[in-house]
Amino acid sequence: MTSRNSWLDFLKFISIICVIIIHVGPFYQIDNLKPIGVIINNIMRFAVPCFFMCTGYFLNSSVDLFDEKDNQRIMRNVRKLFLIYILWCAIYILLMPKDHYFILNVMLFGTAPHLWFLSALIQCLLIKYFLNIFLNKCSVSKGIVFSISLLCFLVFYYYCKYYFNDAPYIKTIVCVFVFYIYGAITRTSAILSKERSLILIVIGLILQLAEAISAWKYLSMSPTIDFNFGTLLFSIGMFNLFLAINKKSPSVANLGKDSLGVYLIHYFIIICINDFIINHNMQNDILKILCVFGLSYAFTIIVKKISYLKILVGA
Repeated sequence: MTSRNSWLDFLKFISIICVIIIHVGPFYQIDNLKPIGVIINNIMRFAVPCFFMCTGYFLNSSVDLFDEKDNQRIMRNVRKLFLIYILWCAIYILLMPKDHYFILNVMLFGTAPHLWFLSALIQCLLIKYFLNIFLNKCSVSKGIVFSISLLCFLVFYYYCKYYFNDAPYIKTIVCVFVFYIYGAITRTSAILSKERSLILIVIGLILQLAEAISAWKYLSMSPTIDFNFGTLLFSIGMFNLFLAINKKSPSVANLGKDSLGVYLIHYFIIICINDFIINHNMQNDILKILCVFGLSYAFTIIVKKISYLKILVGA
């Protein structure tokens, strides 16, 4: 069994708040505040990559990167996540009915925009499962594994972004596996120091904002970027920074264990609140973030207490 790092739970707690902020999009629809909204949105982009890295870290052994003994734990999580994915796809069909659903979209992204995360996470686990089988007896450099994953990420992302006009399948396994495998690598390798982590955060954030603003101002593209090279550096820096902290984590870190439930329900709560908040201004946008966060956590805690429903929030 792997020991649990409570600071990573705290990172997950911060990350779910960031995801909510991204999806609420504060100030983005207020003309004179849109640049601030764009900056805030991009600053929050470390959140989802950190979720993948945390999963890779928690589900990997501390001995070998590719350990077949990890596969029992991986498949347990695959079965659980697949059930959760199917249930929430069905729920969102009822909550957000459409005239039609393309089967490929449902397989890769679900029936609501944010459900792609579960599909991608399941795919990451399955790839790691087979890598554990085939590379268990091989002496494979961790640097080579990460370099190949990074190359796939960069080629796929930038080719789709600038040649396929931001293809909707950009957030598939090719792009996110690099984050998952990095989390697994850190489980078996020395982590970066706090100082180097902070340097990566600064450099990554600068690159993230530079590309987002350039694409917005000069290429008439969306200024909100899911993952790019800057995001990668920024996210790795954040992940290592939290790993490097060696003092007791705050008690609020435990809330990070409920982040999956909050993630799954928050999108519908945003839709519901949109029906009540008509005017976009600074006060309403901040209030909306607080309401979505509070209601999502309240719903998660309530569902956790109901035995036949708790699977919906990953409990």
